[in-house]
Amino acid sequence: MPKHIDLTGKKFGKLTALEKIKINGLYHWKCRCDCGNEKTVVAGNLKRKIKPTKSCGCLNNEVPRKGIDNPNYKHGNALNGVRSRMLNIWSGMMRRCHDKNDANYPNYGARGIVVCERWQTFSNFLEDMKDAPVGLSLDRIDNNKGYSKENCRWATNTQQTRNCRSNVILEHNGAAKPLSVWAEDTGINYFTLYSRIKKLGWNVDKALYQQDRKKAQGR
Repeated sequence: MPKHIDLTGKKFGKLTALEKIKINGLYHWKCRCDCGNEKTVVAGNLKRKIKPTKSCGCLNNEVPRKGIDNPNYKHGNALNGVRSRMLNIWSGMMRRCHDKNDANYPNYGARGIVVCERWQTFSNFLEDMKDAPVGLSLDRIDNNKGYSKENCRWATNTQQTRNCRSNVILEHNGAAKPLSVWAEDTGINYFTLYSRIKKLGWNVDKALYQQDRKKAQGR
């Protein structure tokens, strides 16, 4: 049998426990709310960590549903159960860096990519990055470093792809660029250039500047 702790006189939010009673086989506590009303609450609901019972119901009536007058208002990004895009971006960042059960954790947290201490708080992240521009997403400038104001930017999908760890970086004449950028600069098809480097084993100079035979023959 589990041991039942005496809660008499203890405070839970606006509720003060008065008397333990048993209803339908479950232990409840008769409580008095600061507003004067009495409420009977299942014992476990007073002590639970997630959404415990804190009042007779009057607390909900005291809290405005919107705006900074709400004592639970923090950043205006999760009002009435609707999460903003910025809050979703922050939550995703936190999960893949710190939640071992997240599907993306092996590519982030497991390789040492973490969120800086300042950004552990959403309001600081919002202050530093402002609202995400339409069409852009959060990108780390150096993929071997974590998330911080100094290492993050809003980037296009193309920028994100070029900054991907799996992208091939070629160095030539002192310039280091992703393979996709060299393809744009030389006019060579990306997959042709990739094949020359990765499959045929050509050196960079030959891969970048040997003209395609079909084009040379005017086909």
